[in-house]
Amino acid sequence: MVAKETELLPPKRLHYGWIVTGVSLLAVMGAVGFGRFAYTPLLPSMKVAMNLTYTETGLLGTGNLIGYLAFSLLGGLLAFLYGPRLLIAISLVVVGVSMILTGASEVFLFALLMRFLTGVGSGGTNVPVMGLISSWFSPRRRGLGAGILVCGSSLGLISFRFYIPALLALPGGSGWRVAWYALGGATLFLALLSALLLRNHPAEKGLAPIGSPQASLQPGAQKVGRPTLAQMFATWPRLYRLAQLYFLFGFSYVIYLQFFNAYLERERGLAPTASSSFLFLIGLVSVLSGPLWGSVSDRLGRKAGLAIVFGLQGTSQILLAYAHTPGMFTAASLLFGISVWSIPSIMAAAAADQVGPRLAPAGLGFITVVFGIGQALGPALAGYLADFTGTFVTGFLIASVAGYLGMVGSLTLKIQEE
Repeated sequence: MVAKETELLPPKRLHYGWIVTGVSLLAVMGAVGFGRFAYTPLLPSMKVAMNLTYTETGLLGTGNLIGYLAFSLLGGLLAFLYGPRLLIAISLVVVGVSMILTGASEVFLFALLMRFLTGVGSGGTNVPVMGLISSWFSPRRRGLGAGILVCGSSLGLISFRFYIPALLALPGGSGWRVAWYALGGATLFLALLSALLLRNHPAEKGLAPIGSPQASLQPGAQKVGRPTLAQMFATWPRLYRLAQLYFLFGFSYVIYLQFFNAYLERERGLAPTASSSFLFLIGLVSVLSGPLWGSVSDRLGRKAGLAIVFGLQGTSQILLAYAHTPGMFTAASLLFGISVWSIPSIMAAAAADQVGPRLAPAGLGFITVVFGIGQALGPALAGYLADFTGTFVTGFLIASVAGYLGMVGSLTLKIQEE
């Protein structure tokens, strides 16, 4: 009988990058999933309790978006100067406190200021954290890392189904305030978690990025040089093509999401419960979109990954425009959901490929501002066309054209990896 070996290899330790990834995922859930998307289910109760007009409720959403865009670029610059870890933690505190104060709002102007500050904190979290994760993954695994993070938005959206209705049913009509308090408190806890567990670079732990051939760095290799501001600004011209594609995504996807329920109910005759079920299906499936297509872009390349998902987005818009049966509604929802968060994840990875992980937060902030411009123009144009033509179909068809333009543009990308 052959004797068993008694000497065993040391147990393989979990790479600290996975801890950073998990905490970063929760940070995105707090900053975007809670900070931005909680407004949708809480809006009707807020409107009644605060006696708001529809114009004022729309301005609250716009204020949040302006805050996000204003701090996307600035947040990237601050992350470059001081490191993303500190900025992420502080920004989550801003998100948490402003959500709690949103719950305490009694007048429109105060609520508008709080929603603006929530947007500021969301931008100060989301852009740096997407840049941070690029440092913890090698280029051949970077799409997966960014894809995992964008799931935070979907997790926040899905979680509302399990507790928001119960909170809104509280007596006295104060449930929406309690919901804001709870979400703000949870986000403050995530800020503490981020401050304690995030690290700016694997070198701080003596590690190489996940997916690198070597498991750790040699002693003395822990210091990472900081690029200069001149180097940072010199890299921005390399991101213009990515910014153009991100604009097309922002323009098209938000038309689908903003007018989805209204279109199904007003033009296709679905009950609100039925249209909400399709929206929930989108949220559920979208959890897979980031990791799935981020991994595909790692294997096939960023431009191939972008081309495929832009094509899926364009097709989902056409399907929705002409859908008239439950099967077609389901197909349009599945196609949109399985691809919607893939583009932000691939964009984050592609930006890091172009300018390097140390400059990724600043680069991502730049293309996010351009994305936000598209996100602001899309609904305005689609809404105007709906008023002019009497149907949302025209807007969906224009959004599909933007998707297919993104597909063609992606195939002509030239991504020069760091």
